[in-house]
Amino acid sequence: MNNKRKYVLVIMLLPWLTVPFIGKKAMKRFSLTSIFIGLLFGLQAVYANKRGWWRVYTQLFPNVMGEVPFIIGPVFVGAIWVLKFTFGKFLRYTLINLVWILFISTYLLNGYKGWGLHRSYV
Repeated sequence: MNNKRKYVLVIMLLPWLTVPFIGKKAMKRFSLTSIFIGLLFGLQAVYANKRGWWRVYTQLFPNVMGEVPFIIGPVFVGAIWVLKFTFGKFLRYTLINLVWILFISTYLLNGYKGWGLHRSYV
């Protein structure tokens, strides 16, 4: 396994280390919504690949989109954390999502490009 695949594996598994701190009640309450959010991200990735908007070069599993480890890891677990801390507070939910999207689009994707994991064509 090369270093890029190891890095993607760490990105996928690292968020799962925080799951015991979420709590059983919150996990049960928000897991279905997080699955739905993950499916939306997956549909977006399929559409983006067909349109040629971006490409994830490093695939952890053969014949599976490169975005799947990111959806299984940070998107799913991160959605549960965000929903747990913002349930019933729409303004807080909106602000946290805005900050998260800005962080991903400015810092995280540039890091992925530098490591050769991701390329954006838009």
